[in-house]
Amino acid sequence: MPLKSGSSNETVSANISELRHSGYGQKQAIAIAMNKAGRSRDDACGGYLDACRRGDAIGIRRATDRMMRGRMVR
Repeated sequence: MPLKSGSSNETVSANISELRHSGYGQKQAIAIAMNKAGRSRDDACGGYLDACRRGDAIGIRRATDRMMRGRMVR
């Protein structure tokens, strides 16, 4: 079960898939794959968590739009 190196969305997705097939739960697989890619949880959310911490309403709206576009493409 060697995971791929890299930080692209395709690599992270492939690693999550590999981990899920190996028996890991969804949240744990995401955490492991994001850690392997050197990315934070906020990267997966399109900056939403960071915008919430800042109290930036426009940033929250933009991040929400990015997340929704990503879900519709898949």
